[in-house]
Amino acid sequence: MGIIKEVSPCEGQFLSPIFTRPKRDNPTEYRMILNLKKLNEFISYHHFKMDTFESALRLIKPDCYLASIDLRHAYYSVPMAQEHQKYLRFC
Repeated sequence: MGIIKEVSPCEGQFLSPIFTRPKRDNPTEYRMILNLKKLNEFISYHHFKMDTFESALRLIKPDCYLASIDLRHAYYSVPMAQEHQKYLRFC
C-alpha cells in the first residue's frame, strides 16, 4: 500500500508509540495502533454537529441516487501535507 516509509530525523519531528493488538473478531489477526494521545494535547478542538442517518434520509428526494462506500481502508487514502508528516512519525 505504500503507507509507511523510512525517514531521517528532522527538526521539529514528533514521535508517537506504535504497537499491535489482536483483533476482537479474529484474535489470530492483529491491528496496528498508533497512539497519538501526546500529539492530541497540541491540537485545538472544534465542536461540530454531525447529522444523523435519519436527517440524511429526509434530504433524499424521489429519483435520487445513493452510493455505498467501503471505508475499511479509507484512512490510508487521506493525503497528508508534506509539512505535517513530521508530526505523524512513530517508533
